[in-house]
Amino acid sequence: NLYEKNQNEPLPIASITKLMTAIVAEENSDKSRPYRIIDSILNNGGSSNTFIVQEEWSYDSLLHLTLIPSNNDAAETLAHTFGRENFINLMNAKAFELGLKDTFFTNETGLDEKDNVNTSNVTDLARLLLYTRYKHPEILAITILDDYRASDISKKRGLYATSTNTLLSSSTYPLHILGGKTGETPKAKKNLVLLTRDPHRNGYLLFIVLSSDNHFIDMRELAKWTTESFDWK
Repeated sequence: NLYEKNQNEPLPIASITKLMTAIVAEENSDKSRPYRIIDSILNNGGSSNTFIVQEEWSYDSLLHLTLIPSNNDAAETLAHTFGRENFINLMNAKAFELGLKDTFFTNETGLDEKDNVNTSNVTDLARLLLYTRYKHPEILAITILDDYRASDISKKRGLYATSTNTLLSSSTYPLHILGGKTGETPKAKKNLVLLTRDPHRNGYLLFIVLSSDNHFIDMRELAKWTTESFDWK
C-alpha cells in the first residue's frame, strides 16, 4: 500500500452501495424481462422524481441509471422487482462470500435510514472494487460514462442523465480512470472510490476516500501525491 489511514474503520458509504447493488443484480436478475415502476418507490424520501408510476424500463437502462447518475429509484426498482428483502439479503451474503468483514447493508441505495446506514471500510471497499474489476468489468465500464440517454420500453419518454463523478470529465486529473462510484449523504458525508491505471498504465491503483468534506479535492490531492512521490519508470 502506498498510503492508508483508518483503513479498517467502519463508516457509512452512501451510494458506493450501488456497486454491490449492481453486482447482485447482474448475478441474479432476469435481464430480459421488463421492470415496472411502482408507486411506493416514488414516494420515499430519496426519489429522483424522474420516473412515472407503471412505466416499464429495461434492466440495462435501470442498471445504467443506478450507476451513472446514482438514481435511487432505478436501484430500488431492480431490488423490489426481485424481492427487496431477498435482494438485500443477497447483498449481505455476497459481502460475506467476498470476506468483507466490516460491510453490512440495510438497503440497496445507500440512503441514510433513521436508525441504520450501510457501512463498510477502506479495506473491504478495495476488495469489492477489485472483485468488480475482474468479475464484472461491464459494471466498471458503465461507471466511467459521462452521460447516458435512455427511454422506457414503450419509447414514449426518454431520460438524459449525467455522471455524479465530475473527475471523469476533468482534463487535469492526472490518472486514467477505469471505474468508480461516488456517494454522499448527511451521515456519510462525501465518498469516492476509484480504480485507475498507474502513471505508465502498467498496473492498477485503488483510491478510496470516505467521510470527506470534498471527495473530489481529496482525490485530486491523492492522485497528485501518488504521481509525484514515487518513481514510476
